[in-house]
Amino acid sequence: MPLTIEYLNELINNSVEENSQLEYKSARAIDDKESISIDVSSFANAAGGTIIYGIKEYDEKEKRHLPEKLDPVSRLKYSREWLDQVIHSNIHPKIDGVVITPIPGSNPAEVFYMVEIPQSTTAHQAADKRYYRRYITQKLPMEDYEIRDVMNRQKHPEVGLTFELESSTVSSAIRLSIYLENKGNVLANYCNFFLEVLSAMISEAQHPLYKKKPIDGVDYFLIYGENTRRDLIKPILPGRRFFVREIEIDHNFLAYGPKDISLTWEVYADNAQKRISETKFNEIKRTAK
Repeated sequence: MPLTIEYLNELINNSVEENSQLEYKSARAIDDKESISIDVSSFANAAGGTIIYGIKEYDEKEKRHLPEKLDPVSRLKYSREWLDQVIHSNIHPKIDGVVITPIPGSNPAEVFYMVEIPQSTTAHQAADKRYYRRYITQKLPMEDYEIRDVMNRQKHPEVGLTFELESSTVSSAIRLSIYLENKGNVLANYCNFFLEVLSAMISEAQHPLYKKKPIDGVDYFLIYGENTRRDLIKPILPGRRFFVREIEIDHNFLAYGPKDISLTWEVYADNAQKRISETKFNEIKRTAK
């Protein structure tokens, strides 16, 4: 869909929640230069993402991170050039590749700004002289090892897990496909991972394949995988992914199970720092085969 006010209304009408790569900001947020530097640098220091200035979130705690309504920015007071200057003069070093797209409002004096931030190859400092990293919907100060890890992106691969839910056109099976994906700039030679999955999520026929791991009285399965095939290592090129395995999902879980669960994972790749993250189940891409 083209970037128009209709697109923004679709986000609101469909209650598209903020996530690790999407954030909404009300019109007044654009007046805080320090916060802009924290928000933008935290995305660059993580996996990149998009900030939309001109959408207000709900104030109620239970609806936090959901878009409530359009809240346009004054085009006369805050131009695209002004926002670009704020970003580039308050973040050090400068982030290359930031794209600011103005979306016209309902009258010539109103505008919305979509700021697309790429993942960077080094760490960026905000205006308060601190380093931040996006974690789901939070901006967290970075630990020393995290800063060094980001600065070493040009030296080490950055490998994480990605997932797809695949439904079959010839059977009723729903499978969760697991991939090791190299988002860095360096070839990844040897990679492995550990994934925690709620046991109720996996079809009962596959339970004997995995090792149970109780967490706070709830049963999970600990799943291991690596980029080897028949004892041969399959290096993962920058920007490419490697299919590891698939898990058959329980139909009752899909129909009646909780939708707000997360898959927690750890990935090890060559000499890079261990990556720990999680993926929300309801944000996994669904495809048909």
